[in-house]
Amino acid sequence: KNVDLDVKPDDPNRTKPTISRKIGDKVPFKVATTIPKDAKYKVLKWSDEMDAGLVYNQDSLKVKLGNAELVAAEDYIIEKSGAGFTLTLTAAGLTKVENAAKGGEQTITITYSATIKGDVEPDEKHKNTVKLTYGNNPDQTKEKEPTPPEVVTGGKKFVKTNDIKAAEG
Repeated sequence: KNVDLDVKPDDPNRTKPTISRKIGDKVPFKVATTIPKDAKYKVLKWSDEMDAGLVYNQDSLKVKLGNAELVAAEDYIIEKSGAGFTLTLTAAGLTKVENAAKGGEQTITITYSATIKGDVEPDEKHKNTVKLTYGNNPDQTKEKEPTPPEVVTGGKKFVKTNDIKAAEG
């Protein structure tokens, strides 16, 4: 069964999905943000802070505006932040969004992955918390923080014990 792992800033109250994965597995994430018709943003920024059990795969990130891929360093910048990242649209990226929005509602889709670290405990839940910061004025921005999906590591934990009984004699 496919689990909807999309992070949807426009729907922060939806049911939080959970997916089960093994240590070393790559977990895909997709953040979809709806841009309204005729939007004119001066700030569009996504921050993702992952739990300690997840490692962000820096080479996996892609950003699309509709079907067009945006270009790193030209349309957006990525800054590593703790266990995650911050993605900020540049002036060129914001202009592309504004021009596209003139034709109607648009979707910005960010896809990337994280790997489950080897030092996590079985049955722990791990999440990446995504926050969208946006606004028409850089000094007065708003934030949305959707319900993130959770990743559960399966498996068993064994504890070795010494249980030797002395022979009664």
